[in-house]
Amino acid sequence: MIDDKSQGIEINCPICKEKHQYSLKVSKSHVIHNMFNGMDTSTKYIRVRRVFICPKEKKEFQATLKLPQHFGEMIEDVKVNNDQQREH
Repeated sequence: MIDDKSQGIEINCPICKEKHQYSLKVSKSHVIHNMFNGMDTSTKYIRVRRVFICPKEKKEFQATLKLPQHFGEMIEDVKVNNDQQREH
C-alpha cells in the first residue's frame, strides 16, 4: 500500500535570496517488520535532491531536502508541484 501525501515546505531561494513555499507530493509505502528486541524503531532522515523554480525569476535551481522516514514506512518518491508554488 502506498500513501501519497502533500506537504508544504519553505526554501531559501539561491537565485533571488527570498523565501518561497512549495508543495511536495511524498509517496510512502508501509513496510512490515518482524518485531524483536533491539530493533531500531527511531525516525531516520533521508536526503533527496529536487529541482525547484524561482517564481520571481522563473529560473530553476536544485535543493537538497531532508525528510523524516518513520519506522514501518519507506519513502518511494518525492515530487515537487511547481504549479502550486507561491512567493512568500
